[in-house]
Amino acid sequence: MARGFALQLLTLTLFAAVAAAQPTPGDAERRQLMEQKIRLVESLLAAPAARGTDAAGETAAALPSAGSALTDARAALAAGRLDDAGLALDAALRTAIKAAGKPARQREAQSGGALQAAFPALAEQVATYRAALEDMARQGSAAALAVVGRISGLQADGSRLATAGRWHEANRKMTEAYRDAIESLSTLRAGQTVTLSLAFAAPQEEYEYDSKRFQSTSLLVTMMLDDGRAAGDRHALIDGCLRDGRALRARAADLARDGNHKEAVSMLENAVGQLNRALQLMGVAVF
Repeated sequence: MARGFALQLLTLTLFAAVAAAQPTPGDAERRQLMEQKIRLVESLLAAPAARGTDAAGETAAALPSAGSALTDARAALAAGRLDDAGLALDAALRTAIKAAGKPARQREAQSGGALQAAFPALAEQVATYRAALEDMARQGSAAALAVVGRISGLQADGSRLATAGRWHEANRKMTEAYRDAIESLSTLRAGQTVTLSLAFAAPQEEYEYDSKRFQSTSLLVTMMLDDGRAAGDRHALIDGCLRDGRALRARAADLARDGNHKEAVSMLENAVGQLNRALQLMGVAVF
């Protein structure tokens, strides 16, 4: 089975810049946005990480505060006090993120086993995009050749760190290589379509590849969040993308266990799409 990835390399505009260019919304639109934010806060507070008994004391203490702020926001919205509702919702969202999003990311980031398992998946993705750059270099692109040299150095550093068991640092090197590869491809082939063709002998093989792709992309999102690449409402949106992506990934795993690898692959592609949306919200080019 062969699958071609059509990669449209477009210039991405940062979320904040887009938001700044929009006209001030009217009351009806503000109400709609606030209602959406209320649903988002509710889903964050209902997340297993927020409800779990293993949450840190600071995180657990944030739950009543978020619930109280959400109640205030609903009351203000019902009374037509939109400014007050907006302030209360912002407070609820901040504490809900603390309660639901941060513990899950910390557990994932601090898990040595998860980092070790993610390293080969991330390395494979780097190799895929490096191949596209190498092809450009063979066609005479000096810029692509320079990028390949940088990526080679980062790959070598990552491999040495992995051999030493320093998985967090090793993954950071591979993440840097990954970002360099995709951002360089975006610059070198802006406005063009790049096709990476992958051949799979069976649906099971395609499922394995997409599982690794999900794992490496998830790690990239997590590390960029830890680097502070999200702020304000974007933080909650990105958490939502992560949550939806992981839910789709779990459903894909169930399908694969039942032997339905074709549908599992489709589900995994949707899961990776959620993670890619999170990266786009942080201003990263994705393929």
